[in-house]
Amino acid sequence: MDFDQLIFILEMIGTAAFAVSGVMVAKQCKMDIFGAIVLGDVTAVGGGILRDMMAGQMPLIMRKRVYGIAAAAGAVLYSLLARSVSETSAAGVSMAVTVFVRFLAIHYRWNLPGFGGDEKGTGRNG
Repeated sequence: MDFDQLIFILEMIGTAAFAVSGVMVAKQCKMDIFGAIVLGDVTAVGGGILRDMMAGQMPLIMRKRVYGIAAAAGAVLYSLLARSVSETSAAGVSMAVTVFVRFLAIHYRWNLPGFGGDEKGTGRNG
């Protein structure tokens, strides 16, 4: 495993952890399930959006690989599981599903429709 692969794996785990932590905070604030899912998703992808924008690139969520969808799936799953199992179990399963969905998206090259720009995400077509 090279350094880029390690960073990517850690980024997937971090995205999953932030999705779950966002839902946990929403639960403490007594938000409904929709608010919890939105907060979980925004928490999970917000840092990556800022990173890409400061690097002068189109944010990853707007160009490929179901990045935000995987985070939303983890947030939804945690919201539902936390009602019937322990928070630790719900967090573990939700994070695993988030990472698994992202892995499947990469392996099978699942992409969402783009917002323009080139494949590298610089926003330049030429």
